[in-house]
Amino acid sequence: MSSRSARSVRAAELVILNAPTLAALLLAAAQAVLGAVVCALVVRHAVASRTRSVSFAGGGGSADGIRGDGTGGLAVFLPAAALSVAALLSIPLLYAVLASYVSQWEGAVCVAGVLRIGTESVGTARLLPSLLGTAAAAKAAAVVAACAWAALHAADRKTLSGSLGGAAAKAAGALGAFAAAGGIAEAAYLLIEKREQHLFTGCCTTAAVSHAPSATDGTGGALLFGVMAAAAVSAAWAARRAGRARNVAVIASVAVAAVAGATFFAGPLAAAVAGVDGHACAHCLATGAPASLVGLGLVAAAVVAAISAAVVALAGRRAGDRDATESVARGLLRFAGRALPAAVVAWGAVWLFAGSGA
Repeated sequence: MSSRSARSVRAAELVILNAPTLAALLLAAAQAVLGAVVCALVVRHAVASRTRSVSFAGGGGSADGIRGDGTGGLAVFLPAAALSVAALLSIPLLYAVLASYVSQWEGAVCVAGVLRIGTESVGTARLLPSLLGTAAAAKAAAVVAACAWAALHAADRKTLSGSLGGAAAKAAGALGAFAAAGGIAEAAYLLIEKREQHLFTGCCTTAAVSHAPSATDGTGGALLFGVMAAAAVSAAWAARRAGRARNVAVIASVAVAAVAGATFFAGPLAAAVAGVDGHACAHCLATGAPASLVGLGLVAAAVVAAISAAVVALAGRRAGDRDATESVARGLLRFAGRALPAAVVAWGAVWLFAGSGA
């Protein structure tokens, strides 16, 4: 066998192409293509709308935006809707890919070990951590943009002038850009050789695990859980009635609950499930107690809903169409106010059972 053939065989072995990886590659390619298509359609329709605005001075608001019932609007709506679904599905699929690498990479005990593949490496493998981080951030931003676009589209349908079409178009463009960037970064991560000289062993190393006593002891866990529960109750109470002050209270409560909840999830809850003093790994928590992912999903959904509500409300004030956006924003905030208490119950049950089992 020639040296070139030997290098090809070794490269094929270092590029892991199992079933989850192939599915993720297909979905990443679809996101990149759909994202580019959505961006192109948004730009084309924006140029056409601007031309109509100049030609027909004094026209209605529909000349400034994308209408869901128009030909141009439908051309954007369909790929944007498909892209929204793909962006949402790509997040758990990417995590499934990383989890599948655990058994195929020597020294990795959980996903935390896989995340460090490429650390302190030379060659293209040194890009792996950055590509994975870029893909994860872009995917999260794409989901937020997708929810904001859907909310703005729904609010625009309630208007007579289509005054929110421009804001919906911008959200669709952001969705396309983030999704395309995430798809490209993910595809590059999956196809780059997983070659390195050093891999920190598993998820029990100092680099990946929090050993701070304040983050994992019972007192710190109870404090964090209490703060999250109080914020969830505040959000649920404020979401019951309309009003700008109450809307702000819901958004602020969601922010507090998200910060406290994320710290509680990766610290005390992870340590309780692991049953090892000072060991707190969120990835081990997801494996050891899959039910904890329900609470994580609810908190993430509440955050996305709150951000989308703020975007819709701001767009309504700028367009002078608060009536159309108020009902949509209120619906999103009510959902956030219900999701947070459910997350508290879910995590509380996992924490209680973990403590009783220990």
